[in-house]
Amino acid sequence: MTKISFPRIVAVLAAFFLITYGVTAQNKPTNNDGKGSALANAAEDPKYQGDYLEEFHFARTLDSTQNKIKGDLGALEVVVKNFGSQVQNSQQDFDTIWKKYNEAYRYSLMRKYVVAGRKMKETEDETNKLYGKFSDLYNQKVDQLLGECADAIVSIEQKSGPGAAAKGYAGREVSHNQHKLQIAYYQFIQAEKMRRDSRFKDSLMHLRIAKEYGISILSKLKTEEESKNIREKYKVDLSDNRNMVYAETKL
Repeated sequence: MTKISFPRIVAVLAAFFLITYGVTAQNKPTNNDGKGSALANAAEDPKYQGDYLEEFHFARTLDSTQNKIKGDLGALEVVVKNFGSQVQNSQQDFDTIWKKYNEAYRYSLMRKYVVAGRKMKETEDETNKLYGKFSDLYNQKVDQLLGECADAIVSIEQKSGPGAAAKGYAGREVSHNQHKLQIAYYQFIQAEKMRRDSRFKDSLMHLRIAKEYGISILSKLKTEEESKNIREKYKVDLSDNRNMVYAETKL
């Protein structure tokens, strides 16, 4: 009977273990394989299939579209940070949109232009939809604010009496703010036109201008103490009007 030494037994067992582990490791999918599989599945999805002309179109236009959407998302991020608490699920919606944008960007880097282009279009539509929710919020704010401005001007006229009002005794300040209110309402009307055309991001620009005028009017027509309270009430709006996050500014 052949006697097998202990070191030889250990060597045989070690070799068996290494071979078994190697086979198992080869058969086990890696995380990168999973990502590659997901990308392949999306690329093969009929939803993202297109012909040569569509691929050629996206290959030429994808960079500019991508830059535009990235800029839109950057501006939207400011809005979400300032007023996200007032629009339900807006932060989650924004995070989802940003994730989809990066998925599209990844496909563009892989030169899968049809998939990237269509996903970028989905991102653009969802971005505009979220802008629409904030446009509704801004519209309500401006409507209320400008109504308060009109009330403040009328109140001063009433206090001065009909005779003084007819002669313009209410003062240059009231006349000046009447003109500013007309400008604010003009911006409000322009924003409404944009909203009807689903140009929600553009509507925010006009609504911000209207808010800026409205806050200025109230601040000028109120007492010094009331004016401080107004600026405190609208401190987030004042930063937002300048496309800035309130937490990052000092007024």
